[in-house]
This record gives sequence, C-alpha cells and structure tokens, in this order.
Amino acid sequence: MRKTILTIFLLAFCTLIFGQEKSNKISIEFKNADLKTALENIEKATNYKFYFDENWLKSEPVLINKTYNNVSIEDLLRDLFEKTTLNYFISNNVIILTKSSTIHTSLPDDYFDKTTPQPEKPSAKPVFHQQYDTITRNRNVSGIVYIGKEKKEQN
Repeated sequence: MRKTILTIFLLAFCTLIFGQEKSNKISIEFKNADLKTALENIEKATNYKFYFDENWLKSEPVLINKTYNNVSIEDLLRDLFEKTTLNYFISNNVIILTKSSTIHTSLPDDYFDKTTPQPEKPSAKPVFHQQYDTITRNRNVSGIVYIGKEKKEQN
C-alpha cells in the first residue's frame, strides 16, 4: 500500500515539474507598439524582468503590429529584435539587452590549448640580482635577511 501511494506521489510530482517547463509559452498582441512598450507588456504578461538602456530603444524606431500565440520567450524576442542591433541574454527570469554585442555563456572548445608546451631548458645560467648589485655588502652575512618578528617569543 505504501509503495503504491509513494509511486502515485512521485508520478504526480514529476508531472507537476515537467508541466512547469511548458508554461514558458506566451500569447501576446501588439498594435502600433514601440520596443519599450512591447517590453513593458511582456514584463506584465510574464515573470521576466528586462534590463536595458532606454537610449538604445529610442535609436531603434520599430513599430510592432503582430499577434503571438503560444510562442516561447526566445522565439518572441528573436522576432522582435530581428531588424535591430539589439541582442538579448536570458538567465532565469532576467533578460539583459545589449547593443551590437552578444553575451556568451561558454568558451569555444578550442579556447584552451590541450597540449601543454614543454619548458625549454635554459641555455645559460639564470641571472640573479646579487650579481649586479653595486652596493658593497658584508660577505660574512648570509643572503637571507629577516624582517619583523620571526618567532612569537621575540619582540
């Protein structure tokens, strides 16, 4: 009996979770709307929040007369910004607009060179600062100079 109840609960829970993915569809209508008005209407109809510079929208004189039925937010934005220089990036419920640039979420596969170069063997001795130091120093003192408190009991 417990296994049956648990199975029904898990199936109902999975259905609820997968049902959330399909709720990202939007139906909206625009009549002589500029981009700013269209974005405000999308914010009212969905849980998405837009971030952009308003001057970018003023420089893009686009009037939208279209009805969108049961489309994803990506398809809607792709269509709205198709004839503009604006791009978008969606992260959770945040949409960031950029002008003439794209936000990438990953690096290309060949960004990091997979072969590590082998270090070259030095052909000459390394150069040390002591070789070229012009200050006369006491040769009895070791090259290490301690500054500050080395041990807790010292002052």
